[in-house]
Amino acid sequence: MKPWFAAGVLAVLSCFTLTCYTFRIPDDLRRGGPSGRWGPPNAEFNWCEPDYQLADWIAEPVNTISNLALILLPAAFLATHDASRDNAWMAVLTMAIGLGSILFHGSLRYSMQLLDELPMLWYSFLGGASSLRRVQGIEVAWPAAAYAAVVTLAIALTEQHSTMHEAWRGLMSVSFTISIIVMAWGSTSLVSRLKEELTEKQRHVPVSAERVHTAGFVMFVLAVMCWLLDNYFCPVLWHLPLGLPYPHLHTCWHLLTAATLYSLLIVYQLDDQ
Repeated sequence: MKPWFAAGVLAVLSCFTLTCYTFRIPDDLRRGGPSGRWGPPNAEFNWCEPDYQLADWIAEPVNTISNLALILLPAAFLATHDASRDNAWMAVLTMAIGLGSILFHGSLRYSMQLLDELPMLWYSFLGGASSLRRVQGIEVAWPAAAYAAVVTLAIALTEQHSTMHEAWRGLMSVSFTISIIVMAWGSTSLVSRLKEELTEKQRHVPVSAERVHTAGFVMFVLAVMCWLLDNYFCPVLWHLPLGLPYPHLHTCWHLLTAATLYSLLIVYQLDDQ
């Protein structure tokens, strides 16, 4: 796979998703929903899964539980690999994303939504910085961390729905999108470089890296498609032909994203060997 192809595909998907996320949230996802133990839902999104169907302390049970994959996979990676500092932080941030998403889907509160979104920003910045260092030898980890800290503090300290708050969240979304594109380009370039550098006797290593990376790329594309379909075709998904059950595509987004981030850890680990 060519780096420009991977970056281009994710650029198209990410820009489309960013536009939908920022400007075109469907009315169905803005609905309130029943109150549970955590109070009435006030997050910007209320996903397609019905609220509080099992208990009054977990708003979306399936979406909540599926986030365990984002905690267990990186934990397994740390337990079975001698991870570099970059990889260790990426694994920890993946677990933070999973925990934040559990709190978000379990409560549908806006404060918990931010605990889901902000670790994604930090992860994407670290992943982008790691990609640039590995491929181009450019060190931007500290500037990226400083920028992420400023955005995090600005979002945390400004009032919800205020102009400044929404402006900072928009900047967060744009920055996240750019970082994801950089990660796609960088990780693909890294696999190409591994293929060129290793000897014929070691050729099985880049082949493994290429297969893992390609699988991760395909899974992430499918994950984004699941996210979009669950957002924009919720009424259709609840009334599928032949009596087919609701497919829980947002849960698929969680599982596929967890597998994607795990595959990226493996690719970076192969580079560190």
